Amino acid sequence: MKRARARVAAWLAWRWSGPLLTALVFVGGLVWRWLYLFRDHKPTDFVYFDMGMYVGLAKRFSKEGYALTVYDVMHPPGLSELIAYFYRSDPSLAGLVQLQFVVTALVPLAVGALGWLAFDRASGLWGVAISSLYFPFIDYGGYFLAEIYITLTATVALACYFGAVKLWPERRRPSRWALALAVAAVGGFVFSLSLLMKMVAAPALLCFFGVHVVLTKASKWRVKALVVATMLAAAMPLSVWQADRCTRANEGKFCPGSNKAAADFLMGHIGRVQSVSWGKIDRRGKYRVHSNFGSPAAYQHGYTKKVELPFLITDTEKNKQEAWRFINDNPGQAVVLSFEHVWDSFGGSLPWPTVATRHWAVSQAFHYLFLVFLLFPSMMLLVDVARQRGLVALLRSTELAIFSPILGVIISVMIATGEARYRIPWDMCFILLAVEFYRRLGRAPAPPPAALSPAPEPQKNPPAEAAAP
Repeated sequence: MKRARARVAAWLAWRWSGPLLTALVFVGGLVWRWLYLFRDHKPTDFVYFDMGMYVGLAKRFSKEGYALTVYDVMHPPGLSELIAYFYRSDPSLAGLVQLQFVVTALVPLAVGALGWLAFDRASGLWGVAISSLYFPFIDYGGYFLAEIYITLTATVALACYFGAVKLWPERRRPSRWALALAVAAVGGFVFSLSLLMKMVAAPALLCFFGVHVVLTKASKWRVKALVVATMLAAAMPLSVWQADRCTRANEGKFCPGSNKAAADFLMGHIGRVQSVSWGKIDRRGKYRVHSNFGSPAAYQHGYTKKVELPFLITDTEKNKQEAWRFINDNPGQAVVLSFEHVWDSFGGSLPWPTVATRHWAVSQAFHYLFLVFLLFPSMMLLVDVARQRGLVALLRSTELAIFSPILGVIISVMIATGEARYRIPWDMCFILLAVEFYRRLGRAPAPPPAALSPAPEPQKNPPAEAAAP
């Protein structure tokens, strides 16, 4: 009896040691977030450049009866509308800072849920622990930027997809069908929230849907296709509103959420420039700048060239024409620039804006930790899957599906510009893949299937059969 009790106690201690340690790490991460956002790095102390632009838009949106202009839809409306909502009742934005603390606190739980649903319980616990102490997921809560919001919404959307697929019953059970479709609908709504924050969510999540439905051998493709269809249907109302809002403000010219895509395409393919200015020549013949943008990665590279363009940033056709003119004249440079944007997003640039603040050392240190302990192991995991199971198995694996949003990010930055800030919301993919890599280090690889032995050759002089009695 004593042995049985000791075994039960040992089993319970083993079973609950992981969750308890994870909970302690999560609480430590909450304390770090609280101190960072409310004492060391208040978002209200960093309202300049992009943050100032979002807050400036919010102040205009908060005015009753304000009519949108073509310059108000250069970015998706999610963050500015959210800031405007809080600004109307409290110009100090103290409530918004509290919300951002809650968002940063929920990110580790969302990463853990995704890891649990995509892989298993242990991956989920490790995902919570690492995300709780991952500085970029804390740091971007200290700015009025869209990155921390899309980190949460994109992760929740992916978790809802896996949850809906796993909930789908193999037999006729209407209650389980309804629950699975409800989870998918929630995921679709959250997906539309991601689009309200950053349009890069569209290629990233659509790439994931395509890979998992077409390639991943996890469940029936009809089930996966139905879940994706439900999610896209649930995302339609907000997406249609966003497109209608943008199109009306853009003088009737269609735009899905912002009208700056062509300008970003031009900025990323007009040479090694520090910044680009858009403007017009006034009646006195003097050039007047209307808009100016530059990539932090280009500044970090030491590029000094500044380009002035004689048309407005909202002129989609002229931006496209100028970009294609450079590409046609310099095709080799254009290709190299596209790959430079990918390099800048993963290792070639440091996360802005923290790199230019007194917290630069912590941010830079975690950037190096990302390269060594997250990016490299994630790539090695995919290589190991291909080496041990074969290329077809890699294409059908959950590991590749978790990596697939990164492919969408790569496509986006190749078309436009790149910097580490665009990648960081998707670091949950690298965290979960790296966790799987480390967990499998101590496991023996699965033995290859035994080869079929050739059939024995018939004997030249078979023995005579015994006569029947």
